Amino acid sequence: MLFGFSFLNNFLNQKDRGADEEYFELFGLKLYYDDILLIGLIFFLYKEDVKDQYLFFALILLLLS
Repeated sequence: MLFGFSFLNNFLNQKDRGADEEYFELFGLKLYYDDILLIGLIFFLYKEDVKDQYLFFALILLLLS
């Protein structure tokens, strides 16, 4: 993949997931339960005014992997 955007391609296609795993589809984007959990955790930490930028960076990278 060009320019190092292979993580984005993996996030959008989710080829490493099993066909029998359940997911929530929103606007054509498949969100699996672990993705929803990470998004919820990021939102909760943001609303609680957590100032740890490295934690947010690590959680977003985990979400994209």
